[in-house]
Amino acid sequence: MRRFAKALVALAAVAGSGCSTEAPRLRAPLAEPVDPVRYACNDGSFLSVRFKADAADVTMVDGEKALLSRLGAASGARYAADGFELWSRGDTATWTAKGSPATACLAT
Repeated sequence: MRRFAKALVALAAVAGSGCSTEAPRLRAPLAEPVDPVRYACNDGSFLSVRFKADAADVTMVDGEKALLSRLGAASGARYAADGFELWSRGDTATWTAKGSPATACLAT
């Protein structure tokens, strides 16, 4: 009977050591750095764009920045916010800045 009691105590100690009231800590995966895509546009402007899953971070030649949200598009990818719009497909894009006509751009 003593052997059984010792075995039961040992089993309870081992089983109890695996239990914890603290939730396991999850680490967020490290995001891979995304190189910007540089575009040269027909109007003489240049853009640097970092594409993300649901947004495009655009830096214009004068240093102005715009964070554009991804919108639905039948073909390619379309992003827009605050009067800016970027449509991209492959190496080409169409860029529209506030109050300016759309211009064609090519990745360099």
